[in-house]
This record gives sequence, C-alpha cells and structure tokens, in this order.
Amino acid sequence: RIVINRGSAGSSKSFSLCQLMLFKFFNEHNKKFFICRKNLPALRQSCYAVLNQLASEYRVRDQIMEEKVHMNWYYGSNIIHFGGLDDPEKVKSSSWNYIWMEESTEFTYEDFKILLLRLREPTKDGNKNQFFLSFNPIDEFHWIKTKVLENPEYDAEEIHSTYKDNPFLDEDARHDLDNLEKI
Repeated sequence: RIVINRGSAGSSKSFSLCQLMLFKFFNEHNKKFFICRKNLPALRQSCYAVLNQLASEYRVRDQIMEEKVHMNWYYGSNIIHFGGLDDPEKVKSSSWNYIWMEESTEFTYEDFKILLLRLREPTKDGNKNQFFLSFNPIDEFHWIKTKVLENPEYDAEEIHSTYKDNPFLDEDARHDLDNLEKI
C-alpha cells in the first residue's frame, strides 16, 4: 500500500515514478491521483515539468485535457491533481486512489497521516490504492524510516536506488557523482 522510494540524486526515482503515474493515468479507469510537494513552485519545477516532458515524448500530451488554474489533468474518467501541501487543511475533504509525495522529507509525519487518511477513493478494478513517497535520504532517524517503514502496522515496502542503478544517467553526471562519493 505504501511504496517508499529512497535514493540518491540521479537514481531515477522521480523519473520512474512519473512514468508509472502516466502509465496508470492512461491505462486505468476512474482513478484520482494527487501528486504533491510541500510547495507548489517546487512541484512545478520537478514532477509537473517531468510529466509534461514525458507526455510529450510519448506523444500523449495532446490527449490530456488540462485545467491550468486548478492544476488538473484529465484523461477519460481519470484526474491528476498537482498540489502544494503548504496548508494540509486544503486536502481534508478529498479522497484519492494514488498519492505521490515527492521529496517526502520536506513533509512532517502529520502531513503524511493527513494524506494517508485521504487514500480512500473507491476502486472497482482490483488495484489497491497506493501511497508513494520519494526522497533523497537525509537522516537515519527520519519519520519515514522510524514511523512508517519500521512500523509493522503499515503495509510498506522500500525501494532503494543509487545513481549506479540508472543506466540512462549521462556520463558527466555519473563522473560528478563518482567524484563526490570519493570525497
């Protein structure tokens, strides 16, 4: 139910989650997606930009109806809402099938719990609602590890990746990351 994507810069966690969200958006029905960061400007520069780029590269961007003011994408019976969570009260009357909390370490555990309670949109296709967290590790005692991953009450799985797992990373970036690792 909860998928934790922990990885270094360049490990492709965000890019891969963008691909997964697009796949689900175009292949499932009656689904509501909430993709968020702590603030909207950061979201526009990250997930939103990558999803736009991928939709264009995959030649499906013209199939997406966009409501720019509310930052919603529509395809068939599906909706993706892009939002900042600077004020968690904004989401309290919502429900979702998929929630992706990008750069999850920006959020508090309270933010997580508020969103988890919104992972309740009915589903009829056998796919369970899921919560995705993605982040660069910052602290071994962070709430993601201590309160979610190590808590047996949560149905959580961790995917760990490094830049070495990304075969598409360009050589200059790989070289820079190799050098940083040696310092």
